[in-house]
Amino acid sequence: SKLVSLIVGILIFLFSNLNADYHVGAIGGINFADLDAYVEGQSKKAEALPKPCGGLLFDIDLSEYFVLRCEPMYIPKGGNILDAIPDSDDVEMEISCSYIELPIFFKTNHENPLNLYFLCGPVISYLLECDAEIDMSNSPQGEELPVFSTDLMNVTKNFDFGIGIGWGFKVPTDKLDIFAEMRYTRGLTNARKTGLIDLKPEVEGIPDLIEFNENDNRYANQGLQLLMGITFTL
Repeated sequence: SKLVSLIVGILIFLFSNLNADYHVGAIGGINFADLDAYVEGQSKKAEALPKPCGGLLFDIDLSEYFVLRCEPMYIPKGGNILDAIPDSDDVEMEISCSYIELPIFFKTNHENPLNLYFLCGPVISYLLECDAEIDMSNSPQGEELPVFSTDLMNVTKNFDFGIGIGWGFKVPTDKLDIFAEMRYTRGLTNARKTGLIDLKPEVEGIPDLIEFNENDNRYANQGLQLLMGITFTL
């Protein structure tokens, strides 16, 4: 895929400078996935969904003060939209998506007593799967309705682009570095695309096919990540 080719190309670039110091490692933690959602021009409240994430990291020392980090990882995104229908607070829609994400961060590397560092940079994500559960139990006659499920792949864009910023600290040891980070990532593009979703199960009086328009039903992914990891120097 295009994302795999991009990752390979970046890794080749990172390791093309033999005079630099290289570090590899693993990272994992919790992503408090959230959505900035709008339905027909109305801003919608969303609850964050805490989900595990993790991946690998590759660091290259650009200078005494800066490091370039490439970090392919698996990360769930989404959120629970509390009032998913205009002028109504009766319908909840929990969106759950899985992505392969590639943050490319510039990280500070200057020495300080607490070993603190800051990082920021672009984030590219490729969609693996996306679905939703729609709960109408709070609506009139909602007790008679099941929780609907649907596949959102037809109405979700394959690529998501955003930016990430954060800070962390590391604990150096003789053989490896242990670190902890807190980050905020924000999508800069509309993750929705125009298409149809198919509700399951089918219920009389409820349309089984619903059209989503990317201009009327738009959202951007965002999330707060709490992460820990280790790195080794090659």
